[in-house]
Amino acid sequence: MSKSRAVPAAPVTLAKFSRPRLYNVLKRERLFARIDALRAHPILWIAGPPGAGKSTLVGSYVATRKQNGIWFQTDAGDADPGTFFHYLTLAAADLSGARAKRLAVLPRFGPEYLSDLTTFTRRFMRAFFALFPAESLLVVDNFHEAPANPAWRFAFSEGIRELPPGLNILFISRMPPPPEIARLAADQSITQIDWEELRFTAAEAEAITAGAGLPPSTREAIHRASEGWAAGIVLMREHLSRHVDARDETRLPEGKDAVFAYFTGEIFGRARPENQRTLMLAALLPTVGASDAEAITGDPEAPRVLDYLYRHHLFIDRRRNGPDFVYQFHALFREFLLVEGRKRLTPDERHAALDRAAGQLVGRGDFDAAVTLYREASAWEALTGLSLHAGALLLAEGRGNTLADWIDALPRAYRDREPRLALYLGVALLYADPPRAKALLSAAYDGFEACGDLRRMLMTAAHAVDCHYFEWADFAPLDRWIGVFDRHLGAAPPFNAPYDALRVYSAYLIALLFRQPGHPRIAAVAAEVERLIASDSALDVPINFRVNAASILFNYYNWTTKGDIADQLIARATPWVADPHLSPLNRVWWRVHLAFNHQIRGRYAQAKRTIDEAEAIARDNGLKSVLFEIYHTELTPAVVSRDIPGALAAFEKLRSVLNPARRMDVAYFRFQESYVHALQGRAREAIAAAGNAVAIGREVGLPEMQIPHFIVRHAITYLDAGEVAPALARYDEAVELASGADRRNFELQRSFVQAYAALRDDRVDDVTRLLRNALAAAREHRYRAVLRQLPQVMAPLFAAALEHGIEREFVCDLIRERQLPAPSPDTPQWPWPVAICALGEFIIRRYGEPLVSKGKAQKKPLELLKALIAHGGRNVDAAMLTALLWPDAEGDVAKTSFDSNLYRLRKLLDVDNALVLAEGKLSFNPTAVWLDTWAFESALDADPPRVNAGLSLYRGHFLSLESAMTWALPLRDRLQAKLARCVLAEGQRLEERGDFAAARALYERALELNNLAEAIYRRLMVCQRELGDPAGALTTYRRCRDLLSIVLNRKPAAETEALRASLT
Repeated sequence: MSKSRAVPAAPVTLAKFSRPRLYNVLKRERLFARIDALRAHPILWIAGPPGAGKSTLVGSYVATRKQNGIWFQTDAGDADPGTFFHYLTLAAADLSGARAKRLAVLPRFGPEYLSDLTTFTRRFMRAFFALFPAESLLVVDNFHEAPANPAWRFAFSEGIRELPPGLNILFISRMPPPPEIARLAADQSITQIDWEELRFTAAEAEAITAGAGLPPSTREAIHRASEGWAAGIVLMREHLSRHVDARDETRLPEGKDAVFAYFTGEIFGRARPENQRTLMLAALLPTVGASDAEAITGDPEAPRVLDYLYRHHLFIDRRRNGPDFVYQFHALFREFLLVEGRKRLTPDERHAALDRAAGQLVGRGDFDAAVTLYREASAWEALTGLSLHAGALLLAEGRGNTLADWIDALPRAYRDREPRLALYLGVALLYADPPRAKALLSAAYDGFEACGDLRRMLMTAAHAVDCHYFEWADFAPLDRWIGVFDRHLGAAPPFNAPYDALRVYSAYLIALLFRQPGHPRIAAVAAEVERLIASDSALDVPINFRVNAASILFNYYNWTTKGDIADQLIARATPWVADPHLSPLNRVWWRVHLAFNHQIRGRYAQAKRTIDEAEAIARDNGLKSVLFEIYHTELTPAVVSRDIPGALAAFEKLRSVLNPARRMDVAYFRFQESYVHALQGRAREAIAAAGNAVAIGREVGLPEMQIPHFIVRHAITYLDAGEVAPALARYDEAVELASGADRRNFELQRSFVQAYAALRDDRVDDVTRLLRNALAAAREHRYRAVLRQLPQVMAPLFAAALEHGIEREFVCDLIRERQLPAPSPDTPQWPWPVAICALGEFIIRRYGEPLVSKGKAQKKPLELLKALIAHGGRNVDAAMLTALLWPDAEGDVAKTSFDSNLYRLRKLLDVDNALVLAEGKLSFNPTAVWLDTWAFESALDADPPRVNAGLSLYRGHFLSLESAMTWALPLRDRLQAKLARCVLAEGQRLEERGDFAAARALYERALELNNLAEAIYRRLMVCQRELGDPAGALTTYRRCRDLLSIVLNRKPAAETEALRASLT
């Protein structure tokens, strides 16, 4: 191919999908009926030697039965899955009817599917078969021509299992089914017609030779000599009908090989020299049209020679190629002609003819066949030109392996002098061989730099970033490409189209994000990607590159702003993600980023749904390479929600797809393993796993922005083990390494840990100072996920914040959002789902809001509630409560009364699991219900008793404002007595310490709550006396005397009187 020759875009190569156009062939009704019967099996395999009449049989069957479907002729190029799927997609365009309009839904093959070729093949074939009308036939001719490897053959065999009822595949091959397909015989999916059935019977041979003017004995001899071989019958018929002198039946060769060798030699040897030359040159092309034959031979009569052979059935058939016909030599005859050409044509003549023939193929878009001829002709300049012209097209079609094969065929001198070849080859090998791809892209960049091609320098750098990202091994080399972008992306970058700009800036952004997150230009680069995506010209960028750039920007938002400014991007990209032309890989990655965005914003249910969608897409499309990232993301919500079974199941899924050779993945695996160990209470193993994750991450060049996250994880494992000091040391290290929002968040986490340390040391002033600052900053920056995985740390800190009135609304929101249990029952400020006050006025609050009960209908359910409290609220016998509240009811009536009122009480409270009935015992759920009686007793039972807390809770006697209920009195009296004992004990401690003022205040406070506690009056009088206030002591005495007389109708005790006497 000369450099000046125009290279058109590749049209659909219809000859590959066109069945033979037969001329006056025998209709073999015997085998037609056999095919009809065997179509009860989905797959029919017809195998026989060359020249057995296989294609002619099937072609005539299709024509006779007026069969709908596709004729697909395989060749060596179909050994590449990408090429095979590409041509099947083109072939599907020939299907008529409404189903063909769904062609756009056929999956497009890409190198990302090689890791699970079987799944992709099944998905493609399922969609491909769905395009066929009912009762159609897919003919796969010359299946033996595609020398596929076992993995590809297995994937293909799995794909054809998707064949729906009413559709058949018919394979034509020289060989029996390979083992991968033959195994389908186990379920009777496949059946065969072999060489024995294909042999022409005597009657069929008679029908073929009857019109040749041969005597019966010669016709019988032809059948015997041919052994039923179709090619032999035709050869002998044509030869003997024209050469009467050769009709010696005893000299006929026997066997198909001997017959073919003799008679092709005879036919070719008797042809005129110019016709011999025409045939040898025409055979260079896999299919040859009239114009091709004339162009390659220079003989305007060449088309007549081909037509003569076609009409005389001499090993050539005719197929449609667009509006024209092309001729195709039978494989045996073409092989013969090629051998003759190598012997008879001079090397120069043959190479020149190969070059001309390849040029004809290029002219009609058959690039694959052209490359074969260029390689045979050593036409390296032409092959270089075709590779450069078609390279982008092949990559877009998912045929990178084919392009790599073309370029690798070139001598090294040709590859090295053209950097565009290195660029194309590097991109083609990006998934299959990242190390070689990186070297090629580096060489390409050097070549473009040497010739000053700035645009291609930047595009090559972008591809190099992609290669490192896919390899997921060591990001340190990204520094080189960041330097390229830094130097050459100035005020007026040399881009020809929106695609170029978006491609380069998005690669620049991901390189900075993973390697240099603190780079001074990162925000400006992100802003430029955002501007390009938001511009009208973004719609001119192919959908997959557009969404890929949006995913990179999304990743940036998630990591540097914690995702809270991504809503506009999500709204813009959502319609793009629904585009049917978007690749499954891009659909998966977008959902992974979206799920992560939901996670960091606390929307865990949405995160779970989104990651489930991503997993389904990946599994349906055979995207094994992304399952690790999906399962890594899927594990996080289970860990955060402390769902141990869910976390273990997700962790095992993650383990199942871990590739130990991908060391960076091992680091992430150890990172997640530390979470799982922590959930299981295996604190030391969690610490070890987290430390191992940090070590591996540093060893393999983990993205710089993620190292601090790994260190923080290590800190958290120490906190889980109760070791605050090493945790704070690691927080210091992480803060030093982090930048931007990560640094701010890690500083906030450290502040909370410092507050926790102060709380453990009872340094109240430090606790309130640290919490006040940290919670205000968390609220301001909407950082709601702070230390979510450490409820044992955050619950007491939140309780302390509520106790001191720090950021109450924000703290309550976080508690409710996390469904965080209170650290102890005596935290009345906690936003309990249900909080019940029975000391003094009876009040029910639901999530902090008073519960209003209207009407008499709720009287009995509330009475049940109060009775449950009066009897302790834990494991209270339901039968006892029934007898207490419905004393006149018996049997089923009593049980029904209890059940119906319990149901109404649950409806009134409207909090799941607030009340638990198990084995006939009714209880409050302590994680959902707070009782002031529980909190009161917890405070006074503490060691030492927290008397002031108890006094704060004791707003009055138990159910003191309710109508008389005898079953409430025991608890009322017990709590009164307990309060008095604890107040007296605490007062005694203060008095012994000489702190009579504090003791006096304590006693006065207690008497405000229980003004009949005579013993407390006495201690108050003592304090007043010791403080030099005998008049006050006498006033206290008189108050005590009067209340005892009025309320209890009794006089003060002797001890009280004796104390009064001591005052005068």
